Amino acid sequence: MGIPAEGVVVERADRIGRAAAYGAAAALVPYLVIKVSWVVGSLLGLLPVGRGFGLGGWLVLNTVTIAMAAAGITLGLALVRPLTGAGIIRTLARDARDR
Repeated sequence: MGIPAEGVVVERADRIGRAAAYGAAAALVPYLVIKVSWVVGSLLGLLPVGRGFGLGGWLVLNTVTIAMAAAGITLGLALVRPLTGAGIIRTLARDARDR
């Protein structure tokens, strides 16, 4: 067995990285859905607000954690397709080569 060509090794690492990034984003989706459902349900009076918090403080705390989950999902997806100038050029070159 010979040593794999550099392009093959990079392509395999790219696929593994993409899978990890999609996995990280997907892992946060259930948390985000449950959190948003809990906040909406509490605001509608269907679920209790956490003990020791007033509605305003509770809402701020939960809004921050929702934003953190959304940022985690965004970061995971950004790692799949980086939007840097070099990343765009490499992606366009790879897509043109594959056609």
